[in-house]
Amino acid sequence: MEEQLLTLATEQGIWAFLCMALLIYILKKQEERDDAQEERERKYQELLTQLSQKFNIVTSIQEDVSSIKKQLEK
Repeated sequence: MEEQLLTLATEQGIWAFLCMALLIYILKKQEERDDAQEERERKYQELLTQLSQKFNIVTSIQEDVSSIKKQLEK
C-alpha cells in the first residue's frame, strides 16, 4: 500500500511525494510511540499493584500496633 501511495505521489510531483513520505513517516513514528506508551502504562499498573499490596501490609501492621498499644494501656 505504501509503495502504491508513493508511486501515485511521484506521478503527481515532488511536493505530493514529499507530503506522502512525511505522512507515512509520521504514522510509523506514532505507532512506535503508541507501543512505548502501552509498555509504560503496563509498568505503571504493575507498580500500583505492588504499592497497593505493600500499603495493605502497612495498614495491617498499624492495626496490630494499635491493638498492642491498647493492651499495654490496660
